[in-house]
Amino acid sequence: MALLNELDDIAHHTPDLENKLVLPTAKLVAQVKEQLNVEYQDMLSGLADATSFMVAAAKQLYAHPVETSSNWFGQIRNGSADLVAQAQGDAFPIYQHWLAQISTGKEMTLHYLQAFWDNPPTGHARNIGAGNPIGS
Repeated sequence: MALLNELDDIAHHTPDLENKLVLPTAKLVAQVKEQLNVEYQDMLSGLADATSFMVAAAKQLYAHPVETSSNWFGQIRNGSADLVAQAQGDAFPIYQHWLAQISTGKEMTLHYLQAFWDNPPTGHARNIGAGNPIGS
């Protein structure tokens, strides 16, 4: 009898699937759909703007090829000059520091090699070269 009472209690306490699962899921799907729609429209707008810019540039180049290409060349030259100036300001000091470190390392290496050449090690190295076991 107790089992039947428990089954009746379970039957009366059915979960509210509509409010707990269906509606929140539908709301989430609607939000995701809206966000995807906005992103898609932004992408289409960006592509349309890029296409319009390219069409205008192509028309300008077709109408006035010498002036347009000269103008573009000047813009590229000025932009590259700015990049070179920035590189010289930012990267050149780092390069100079590395160059100074390499030069110092080279001088130290030459000093150690000269000291080794002037005063070769004695003892075990001589025994090894003579075919004698080490330490004899």
